[in-house]
Amino acid sequence: MIAILEKQRDIVLLCGINVGGTKKFPKAEQLQMLQDLGFENPQVYIHTGNWIFESSYSMPQLRLKIVAAITEKFEWEVPVLVLTKLTLQQIFESCPFSEEKKENSYFTVLAEPPSKDIKALFKEISFPEEEFYLIGNCVYFYATISAGRVKLNNNLIERKLKVCATSRNFKTMNTLVSLSE
Repeated sequence: MIAILEKQRDIVLLCGINVGGTKKFPKAEQLQMLQDLGFENPQVYIHTGNWIFESSYSMPQLRLKIVAAITEKFEWEVPVLVLTKLTLQQIFESCPFSEEKKENSYFTVLAEPPSKDIKALFKEISFPEEEFYLIGNCVYFYATISAGRVKLNNNLIERKLKVCATSRNFKTMNTLVSLSE
């Protein structure tokens, strides 16, 4: 039985679509899927799976509904992170970098906070020209080298923290916060 809740603004981040030519899911098809699922006021920001809409589903129900729709349409699974407007805003506002660094930083949102033991080991990682902070369910990352040359990428973060994660740059996060208002 699906519990009907009061409508809220939901933010969904899809992991690993339209990256490197794999799991192609065009923006127009993403928007159509949101409409077909009956979500209200759907928006898709850029093509990498940034969705904002209104629904009355709980977060777990919403995630399952979206995963099922993507699996049915494409026959592949995609990790789906569902955030509330408040959570997204807290992640964005908790960025520990100076304003100068913040505008060139990345936010790697974790599906769930890692265990204390794993977190402690992760904090020992160090790479020249790369700086990061693990706060709650986000790794805040800044590098003085190009994104293509960094060692602390999304794959390493997922592997070391043993959680699903997806990364967005400052501009994308800032836009998502604005769109969720």
